[in-house]
Amino acid sequence: MNDFTSGEHLGTHMDAPKHINPSGLTIAEIPIEHFTFTAAVIDISQRASKDPNTGVQMEDINKWEEQNGRIPNDSVVFMFSGWSRNWPNENAYLGNSPENVTDIHFPGFHGDVCEWLVKERSIGGVAVDTISVDIGNIHTFPCHEAILGKNLICLENIANLDKLPPLGAIVRAFPLKLKGGTGAPTRIIASI
Repeated sequence: MNDFTSGEHLGTHMDAPKHINPSGLTIAEIPIEHFTFTAAVIDISQRASKDPNTGVQMEDINKWEEQNGRIPNDSVVFMFSGWSRNWPNENAYLGNSPENVTDIHFPGFHGDVCEWLVKERSIGGVAVDTISVDIGNIHTFPCHEAILGKNLICLENIANLDKLPPLGAIVRAFPLKLKGGTGAPTRIIASI
């Protein structure tokens, strides 16, 4: 028999609302219906290749909706930055040495975008191919607060987002059901 040990927020994982919201749902309390959704994929990879501190901006959302229509209800909005290409080089992935977590650089969502998505669209959450939904050089967590504060989900450290179309993929995310968990390693599968 093998043993398995992992932190809740390592590798590809789902953040439960409890991660930042004391009265939020734990990973074991999230209804199973929330684990299947449509992906709305926003590609910022060209900008991210030049600027590690970039993020999904309102102009990206507006452009995506002009091309694909309104973000579907209950969908999860994915940021494709191309950043997963930097793994497993921790210095490249974090934009600095892992020991220097006060000066890290990677793309994410701008906080105002997450607040807008929660208020103006009926999304199920957000997802990224980086270590956090919040931009690395920002030392607050506005996206986490906006999304998890509404009992939605965040998915982080996702690979292969370049294989998804902007709209139409059905995604299933299967987190470990950890009692009291604020997050959990997650297997993510997409059907196109």
